[in-house]
Amino acid sequence: MAEQRYVDKLMSVFSFTAGKDLGFPESVSMQVMFVYNRKSNIKKFNLIDEEMPEDVNRKIIAWLEKNVDVQDVLHGLKSKGMEL
Repeated sequence: MAEQRYVDKLMSVFSFTAGKDLGFPESVSMQVMFVYNRKSNIKKFNLIDEEMPEDVNRKIIAWLEKNVDVQDVLHGLKSKGMEL
């Protein structure tokens, strides 16, 4: 019988490429910092790119919040050949 495990706190930095699926004319690559705290109910994404326009930041963060689960970050994000 498998034992269920839960992550209480997590901080991760990963590379992310956004493109046509988010309405951008060309691919944009950036580093993303993800912070998670299960007990405090915090799930926060921050883009590590000071030159990225604020409206683009908001659009990418909104997409990440909607589409990325904590388990995805733990086990590695896979694009399955799609341009995200």
